[in-house]
Amino acid sequence: MDDPAHLQQISECLDRALSGFGNHREVAQNYGLHNDEISLVLEENDRSPTTALIQWLAATRPELTVQEFVAVVRRQAKREDVATLLESYMFDAYDSNRLNSPRVTDTGKHLAS
Repeated sequence: MDDPAHLQQISECLDRALSGFGNHREVAQNYGLHNDEISLVLEENDRSPTTALIQWLAATRPELTVQEFVAVVRRQAKREDVATLLESYMFDAYDSNRLNSPRVTDTGKHLAS
């Protein structure tokens, strides 16, 4: 994600545990991370766990689109608030014409861009 303000807002929401809903852990598990890896890779550093997750996904899955990530956030974490923020990021990118980057395909803006 190339917008620090959106990334911070998304991270603050998905880092937060809400009763009956998931957070960064459920999303990370969808991508194959186990509890010990989540703790080591995402939570034991000076970044937000969600920011670390997004950066890890951008490095390890450069083909992953924001749209695909939104679907996982909705399905795994049941977090409509975070999905809405991610969609806002996509629409803001479209409105500001940042979608002309080489990392964009017909399926949407890539998480790595």
